[in-house]
Amino acid sequence: GRYDLAVVVGNRDPALLPSKAVVYLQLPIPRLALVGGGTDDALTQYVADKPGWTVIPVDGADGVDKIQTHLSRGWTAAELAPPETESWVRVTSEIRSFLDAVLNGRTSKPRPAADLDVTQRPSLL
Repeated sequence: GRYDLAVVVGNRDPALLPSKAVVYLQLPIPRLALVGGGTDDALTQYVADKPGWTVIPVDGADGVDKIQTHLSRGWTAAELAPPETESWVRVTSEIRSFLDAVLNGRTSKPRPAADLDVTQRPSLL
């Protein structure tokens, strides 16, 4: 709550997602993605359906107005909370399914989150 805005600057290579974008989903403040301008970069695509974000191209003429509008909105904690798709239970399920598929040489459906005990340290062997 001491800060007004979390800012993530897109990578020079637009195909790479800055890790801060994922980490900043946990912050209880609005977020800004400063991107190179294309809509096909990884940062723009990642934050498109995430709460609390606004995207501004570095060459955007209306950047100041967009930031001011974004900050003046009365954000609630619920609106700034990370989506369920980014929860540890969901992510753990997806990683586990991926590893099962790779290690067993097949593809599989993700296991239901209820089947996972995320309090236990996962073992790959």
